[in-house]
Amino acid sequence: MHLILFENKGFEKLYPFTLSRHTSEIRVGILTLRQAWEKTLKTESQVIGRNHVCKSASTGHGESIYLDATILPLPGIVAEIKALQPETGLELDGKMIAFRSGTWFSD
Repeated sequence: MHLILFENKGFEKLYPFTLSRHTSEIRVGILTLRQAWEKTLKTESQVIGRNHVCKSASTGHGESIYLDATILPLPGIVAEIKALQPETGLELDGKMIAFRSGTWFSD
């Protein structure tokens, strides 16, 4: 399983922090959001975001979890994300916050 953190329009609400970094690189306590998710899910991650801020995730990872980078790894949300079946997603307040793919979507 591969973790891919993506940015949505919510990064605009986090200015000025997101002017020079991906949302997942914002610190929440001692860890960045990215580090917190990697530690919680025991996996490495890549990011998809604005080109001037980050490198895009590479292709060919098979099954992946796409996760909104603004979401904190709280126990209830983590449990729901781990329970996602391939080709299903998780919404919060009408917005997609996580999606589990069965295969990688290529360009």
